[in-house]
Amino acid sequence: MNRATELYDEAFRAAEEGIRAEEIHDAETAVRRFEEAIRIFSRLAIVESLSKRELLQGQIADFQERIDKLRAKVVEPPLVQTAAHVDLQIGNAESLEAMARTLDTAPHGVQSIVQAYMAAADAYMTVRVQASVEAIIKRVTELKEPVISNAASGDFDLMEEELMEEMESFLDAADVAPAKQAVVHTSTPQLLRSPSAMQRPVITFEDDAGDAKYTAEEVDVLRRSSVVNGRLFQPWIASDAYEVFSPHEQYIDPDGFLSMSPKQMDKLDKWVRPTGYGTGHPVMIATISPYVIVQDVVTDCSFVASLCITAAFEQRFQKKLITKIIYPQDAYGNPIVNPGGRYNVKLWANGVPRKVVVDDCLPLGYNGTLLCSCTTTPNELWVSIIEKAYLKVNGGYDFPGSNSGIDLFALTGWIPESLSFVDASGPTSDVIWQRLMSAYNFGDCLITIATGEMPPDIARRVGLVPSHAYAVLNVLETACGVRLLRVKNPWNRKRWKGPYSLDDSQHWTPALQDEVGFDLDAARHAKDDGLFWIDFDSVQEHFNALFLNWNPELFQYRYTVHKHWPVEMGPANDTYNLGYNPQFLLTIPNTQRRTKS
Repeated sequence: MNRATELYDEAFRAAEEGIRAEEIHDAETAVRRFEEAIRIFSRLAIVESLSKRELLQGQIADFQERIDKLRAKVVEPPLVQTAAHVDLQIGNAESLEAMARTLDTAPHGVQSIVQAYMAAADAYMTVRVQASVEAIIKRVTELKEPVISNAASGDFDLMEEELMEEMESFLDAADVAPAKQAVVHTSTPQLLRSPSAMQRPVITFEDDAGDAKYTAEEVDVLRRSSVVNGRLFQPWIASDAYEVFSPHEQYIDPDGFLSMSPKQMDKLDKWVRPTGYGTGHPVMIATISPYVIVQDVVTDCSFVASLCITAAFEQRFQKKLITKIIYPQDAYGNPIVNPGGRYNVKLWANGVPRKVVVDDCLPLGYNGTLLCSCTTTPNELWVSIIEKAYLKVNGGYDFPGSNSGIDLFALTGWIPESLSFVDASGPTSDVIWQRLMSAYNFGDCLITIATGEMPPDIARRVGLVPSHAYAVLNVLETACGVRLLRVKNPWNRKRWKGPYSLDDSQHWTPALQDEVGFDLDAARHAKDDGLFWIDFDSVQEHFNALFLNWNPELFQYRYTVHKHWPVEMGPANDTYNLGYNPQFLLTIPNTQRRTKS
């Protein structure tokens, strides 16, 4: 049975359970099961043909209508909510307001803008944020004017008449709702209107160049490439950033727990949620820093090195790069804890950004510590959630490893380039160094390095790990011409032992320590955290590869194409006929060149 068939079975089973619950007047269960059916059918609609997609959308509309009718009949008793629940509801309301303001600044119709604002106001009313509600009501009142003007000119159609009635009804309800409405416990934030009445913005896939239009062939490519390692990962669409999360139901990933290697399974005690280990009080982000990230038994050093370098970028430039890919978020774009345990992570895979949904169940060892990557702060989640999403795409915690250029592209969409230190035909040492200096100083590039295979005795002598990735946190050239890199081992331990290491008093003169801002004596007495300085000559001697990921905003022009590349068309054995493979002709006009007479 393939994954699509399994999803259909799950959806039909959820729908049948919803219908049975509806028949016995169990509205809460019915709504929950119909919502589950809608969620699965929405996933299937991405990968199905046009005819099946229309059938699925019709079924989704039917279930949504049932949900609206059930919610109209249900008024649940007030429930005292935790601060985390309220924070998430406020975050949901702020997301809806952000979407409304986005629509308001773009050439969308008044109807979609008004309905977006009304949905945001409804969400604010659930948590009694009066100031925000009043601001939105004022904006809705302003938006009445173009509708009224059209009516006066005689250019007034049925849709505008319905919109006027809806606006008037909303404004009348808003006048009294804050004073009378209690915060209630529902499976989604309680709205004064049905959420289905809100017209969502046009759905477009996103790529690095923003919203993109695709040919039929490209849509087919994206549809067929959405299934990775047996799991479905939908292309990220604009409205995903405004998804409303439920804080009340404990989300369980229908794809199940991620697979683990035999070695990892030997250490696994159980899967736990963030309230079930450590302090029991989860935080999404305590500190964004490369120095607090720790890799555990998962063999994803290149991925953890990538997290380190993105955290260093955020810390240095105060610009969101890695934290902006986790949802839900507050109004400032900061990811927040969802008590319901569901998180969306935006990763780049198979040509476009994709939506990866995970729960917050994490593997816990017998010693009471997590077996996945985390930070040194107890119950801080951002590293563990991003890692879980990335490894879900790549098959599980039994990850065979990658390289940091690929990993950084998946996390950021920044364009990867790799340079080999063992390739004699590659750029010279001076050229590579100047590129590193320029890229680092302007913040245009994320830099990682990797070792190759290494005899155990040499690895012990120099303090490096064979076939291992490291994050480069600093690049500098001293006044006397010494070229140094500040490097972090994602294991959070095991440092370099060669030139400019902690054992090298000869090179670390007091003058050099002052210039670099490094205290050799203090570093020697500190705990081994995997941080070290290393000279560029030693990097070229003991490391195999340099990975550079370039900010795509550097490039003024870009062209993206999505095509099928059948594996049987590739070179086989000694046959190198490239005629059946994709080929592109790039012509660069030289305006300074003149044709000779």
